[in-house]
Amino acid sequence: MIKVSILVPLYNTSIDELQKCIDSLLGQEFERYEIIIVDDGSDLCPARESLLTDYLVDSKVSLIRHCKNLGLPSARNTGLRAATGEYVVHVDSDDFWITTDVLQTLYETALIDGCDVLRFNGQYSSNGRLGRPIVRKLNCINTPLNSDVRLQIFR
Repeated sequence: MIKVSILVPLYNTSIDELQKCIDSLLGQEFERYEIIIVDDGSDLCPARESLLTDYLVDSKVSLIRHCKNLGLPSARNTGLRAATGEYVVHVDSDDFWITTDVLQTLYETALIDGCDVLRFNGQYSSNGRLGRPIVRKLNCINTPLNSDVRLQIFR
């Protein structure tokens, strides 16, 4: 049974970034997940096509294609319609996880705290080095989404 669906919208992401992203997702210790890549009308690139074909051999990975670019919200909605997991994680195609326990930690936290939404942070990365956090720290558990402007994006 799939517990987590990881949605990865893709639009002309570089091969190196895409490979780093998907490798970090496939390297997770947590076993019960699927990766749904939604190619939102990327330009035809033989190297990217070859990379995607290689990943489709893994039963955890599926690919959905839009014939033309419909935008990020549309790509995410397409992924949501295909998702079979109890939880959904949105990952941009140039994001990557630096440890193999990220998905396990997110899943256990969501279960323990009874989360409908679990917000977590990341860090900027440049030239192989991690930088500052992407968003300011916000600690809250079971907090209404309208209680802080930084949570309103999830409404």
